[in-house]
Amino acid sequence: AKTNYPPIIKSVKKQKKNWEIYFNEFKKQKLNSNFEKTTKNEFFWALSISHSRAFSGPYEGRGPKERNSEIGFVVFLVFGYLLAGLGNF
Repeated sequence: AKTNYPPIIKSVKKQKKNWEIYFNEFKKQKLNSNFEKTTKNEFFWALSISHSRAFSGPYEGRGPKERNSEIGFVVFLVFGYLLAGLGNF
């Protein structure tokens, strides 16, 4: 569904831009062969799933600094999960 609500459009564009940055940093790490196979769509899917489950509702950060730290925590959890060998792509 599409929306014409400017705050949502702005927020989605900002999120896409940030996630592009996170993906590019992720690919630079070259941690192991499993990470090198990760596609942008898979990475974005992992971020969207973990973000929607972990940080919606009253526990969402109150400002940009707090929200960025939450996103950093999500990225840390994704890396930890994969590095521990608990999942695969």
